[in-house]
Amino acid sequence: MNWLKDAVAGVGLIVFFASGLFLAGAAQSLLAVS
Repeated sequence: MNWLKDAVAGVGLIVFFASGLFLAGAAQSLLAVS
């Protein structure tokens, strides 16, 4: 079941980075509008 932990960790990292990029983009667009 070790591969399962690796898969969950990999997906978690991808989601973490994707949400971080999304939040950064949203913040930049909000700053550009104001």
